[in-house]
Amino acid sequence: MAPNKFSPQACVAERFEARDEAGRSGVIDELSDSLHESALGGIEWKRGESRYQLPSGAAVERLDESLFRVVDSGQLLRRSEGAHGVTHHPLHQSTGPADPT
Repeated sequence: MAPNKFSPQACVAERFEARDEAGRSGVIDELSDSLHESALGGIEWKRGESRYQLPSGAAVERLDESLFRVVDSGQLLRRSEGAHGVTHHPLHQSTGPADPT
């Protein structure tokens, strides 16, 4: 029997800090459409293509590994050095360091 396919759901795959040419800090969200299939073994998640946007919803174009352009304004943003981002998918989140108290 073929697996049942469900419609894609957009989710934030990563959120990271970026700076404009004046040094102002902002945030870029990497969105990914996730598809899941119901099969005999359970649900399988498959990550789709990524797209980028500001938290306001403004579209962002990725120019290279660290350079991005806000589509409407043309503003350039560079991913902050060392900014690895925060993954929002629950399977990839860690609980963080243990509370020392």
